[in-house]
Amino acid sequence: MLSPTHLITAMATGLDTVWVAVAGYCGADTSRKTLTVTPFPNAGSITGPTVMCVNDVITLIDSAKGGTWSKSNLFASISGTVSVTGVAAGIDTIFYKVINFCGRDSAAWPVLINPLPEIPAITRTENVLSVPAGYTTYQWITTSTILPGATTSTYTVTYLQSYYAYVTNSFGCQSSSFPETITDLECTADELQVYPNPAHSTIYINWCKPVNARIMSINGKALPLFESVNQLDIDYLPDGIYLLYIFDTNGNKIKTKLITKE
Repeated sequence: MLSPTHLITAMATGLDTVWVAVAGYCGADTSRKTLTVTPFPNAGSITGPTVMCVNDVITLIDSAKGGTWSKSNLFASISGTVSVTGVAAGIDTIFYKVINFCGRDSAAWPVLINPLPEIPAITRTENVLSVPAGYTTYQWITTSTILPGATTSTYTVTYLQSYYAYVTNSFGCQSSSFPETITDLECTADELQVYPNPAHSTIYINWCKPVNARIMSINGKALPLFESVNQLDIDYLPDGIYLLYIFDTNGNKIKTKLITKE
């Protein structure tokens, strides 16, 4: 006959049934109890990036199911179940916790959050834009275009538009300047270029400002004025020599040049 208490050891997870039988002169009886064996919690393991910049967002994944995410301090913020945003420079630890009837378990994932470089301030000297030295890399862009080769602390502007400087620090973190909008340019008549010459179908005019242009034949016949152009279609003209008059948008003559149509 079993004692009133009996030690039962769980060997594996799942359902099991314990039977107790009692027999005597008057007969026998049985009793049973169904037991659910629950596993100890296992928080699994976290995978993902360990380094990020302020304002970056990274994704962490844990191999276990049914847990919750938390963090140790205020250097990062978490949203949903896996997104971590760098809030300030420092080290934060992200936890994944699994809790059940048998206890709790957690996995930890330290993340280093590197600082952003100081926002560069653009200064202008005539047509040259510059930002302070000391950053690791530089890249100048316009509103929508990366400027090839513009990878130093200075850039000479050639068009009326907005310019930005992107810089990185030694951690590889990036900041952008506020826009510098160019509404006027300083340029001389000597900097104006007309090419190709001779030309077959198109003449290009390269200058730092919009120009107006008029073509006149050698015998004095003038063609209509072209306004705010940087190229002229001459395909329809007979072959020959012409005078090209170039004016600024206020009507002041900048240059007169002989061109050849062939």
